[in-house]
Amino acid sequence: MEWVIDFYRPLSAALGMSTGASDSLLHVHGGMVVLFLARIVTRRSLATWAPFLFVLAAAVAKEAADRVAHGGCPTALSMC
Repeated sequence: MEWVIDFYRPLSAALGMSTGASDSLLHVHGGMVVLFLARIVTRRSLATWAPFLFVLAAAVAKEAADRVAHGGCPTALSMC
């Protein structure tokens, strides 16, 4: 698991620095890429729940990876 963190941390930092885009803008574009890839893979319309659920799963996975790689949890979360 540690090798994933060691790979992810510099990759996420380099992507932000090389594009010059804000983290929010990268999240939006990443979500759109996942949405359209899910649409192509599932062969379902964007009006169905399937592509959206792929985006939701990717967003949750990325937030979990950010928590592990960069540390820290909001104080409101009692799980941390």
